Amino acid sequence: MFTLRIYKAKSGKPLTEKRVTVSGRYKAAGQTDDFGEVHFDLEPGDYAIKVGDRNVETAYIEGRHFVYL
Repeated sequence: MFTLRIYKAKSGKPLTEKRVTVSGRYKAAGQTDDFGEVHFDLEPGDYAIKVGDRNVETAYIEGRHFVYL
C-alpha cells in the first residue's frame, strides 16, 4: 500500500478533489481528499502518475510519495 500527496507547487496547498491514476505492474485510480491524499492498496513499484489529464512523473513508489504541480 502507498499514499500519494498532491500539492500545488506555487502555494504549497493540497490539491483536492482531483482524479489520480497510477499505472505500472498494476493500474488503479482514486480521488484526492481534503488533505490532497489518495491511497492505493497496491504493491510498491515503478508507476506512472497521472493527475487529471496531466502525466506527472514515473517513479518508484512506496510508503508516502509527494507530488508538486
